[in-house]
Amino acid sequence: NYGLALLHAGSTEEGVKELLAVQQAAPEIPNSWFVLGVHYRKSGEDEKALAQFSQMEKLVPNEPKTQYN
Repeated sequence: NYGLALLHAGSTEEGVKELLAVQQAAPEIPNSWFVLGVHYRKSGEDEKALAQFSQMEKLVPNEPKTQYN
């Protein structure tokens, strides 16, 4: 949640760093993968977004929001 809050507050670099740290510490938590996927998609970084959503889909198969993004 802290990484997401940083992104919403405009602290993009810190938010991304926080979310990447969460992924390394607890890769089984799907939220960080989804949030970074959305961030990368909005930033036009399609390959990074796809990698995030692919991992999210492995953790939570058939999640509609992931499929949409």
